Amino acid sequence: MQFTISQEDLERVLSVCLRCIPSKPSMPQLAGILFRKEGSKLTATATDLDVQVTVELPRVNLEEEGELWLPAKETFDLVRRLPEDVLVELRQAGSNQVLLSYPGGEARLAGMDPGEFPLIEQSVEEVLEFPGEGLLDALRYVLYAAAPDDLRPIFTGVEISYSSPEGELTFAATDGHRLAVFRRGEEPRLESRVVPAQYLKEVLVLGRLLGEEPKRIRLGKTTASFHWEEVELYSRLIEGKFPDWQQALPKDPPATSLSLTVGTLLSCLERARVIARAQASGVPAVFLVKEGEGVRIEARSEAGEFKEHVDGRAEGEDLTLAFNADYLMEALRVLDREAEVLVSLYGPMAPIIITSGSCKEYLALVLPLRLV
Repeated sequence: MQFTISQEDLERVLSVCLRCIPSKPSMPQLAGILFRKEGSKLTATATDLDVQVTVELPRVNLEEEGELWLPAKETFDLVRRLPEDVLVELRQAGSNQVLLSYPGGEARLAGMDPGEFPLIEQSVEEVLEFPGEGLLDALRYVLYAAAPDDLRPIFTGVEISYSSPEGELTFAATDGHRLAVFRRGEEPRLESRVVPAQYLKEVLVLGRLLGEEPKRIRLGKTTASFHWEEVELYSRLIEGKFPDWQQALPKDPPATSLSLTVGTLLSCLERARVIARAQASGVPAVFLVKEGEGVRIEARSEAGEFKEHVDGRAEGEDLTLAFNADYLMEALRVLDREAEVLVSLYGPMAPIIITSGSCKEYLALVLPLRLV
């Protein structure tokens, strides 16, 4: 293979591919990028065996077809140090070597057999396709609730469910202590797939890098893929049954309702956490107290005590519940600070529900703490 491309375009392609290069590759081929012709396109692909990104090379002059494997980090570090206005030529130079040349210089890079590069192939059968509009917003609202470790792998993913191939997608994440849901409409969910949250975070990053949302989402039996004009990201799915989170949602009306400004409540929780974080348990527990028509936040620890009244409206029964301050703050941070938030309480040990008129698709559930 031999082709010529501008330094600027090549650096951009390499920077996207680097998102999928593992820090400690389990096999040497994974430390590199595969360049190959797919139909009329020249593409670059990187993978860690669980997620794979493929980028179409723009404005490229393909002089000789074939395949090429390049060491990712060395090539990127070299290319980004070249002047922006130069053309870069890449070509096979003997057995398992690649010659990278530019005006006034060249580098001979150690390559590998492109035929040994592992690829994630998505089956063309039983794949449903959905528009990608609104995906980045949905992910921003739910990703925080996924579990960070893999003690229970299913909790490290985001459930993407749908009522029909033409219906709206619903996104849900939970770590067993809290739940975040983004859904449009109330249609029953008939099928779902669970995508690793760490790879959906890459979808968010790519969306920011490319400055646009994916054009479409494809859900298969074993993989999910996200497609932009020039970039495709594939991910393996997590096997197993996602918890039926709808069963966790309270069916009865709330015993107590609090209407507050997001920024006001969030700032108060941040101050309370300064005291709460010194608790011996390591969990920054805070108390949400509704008394009469007032609301206050309290915290107690070896560092001292904290009490603060929060401006807002309170209706219903007087209640006091303890919560992990971090869980409450993360549920609030995805909302605009100026927005009104409705906190619904259902009893002394029942979960609370957080909603906001600023984003009617979003719902958060947080379980209270059982303090001895």
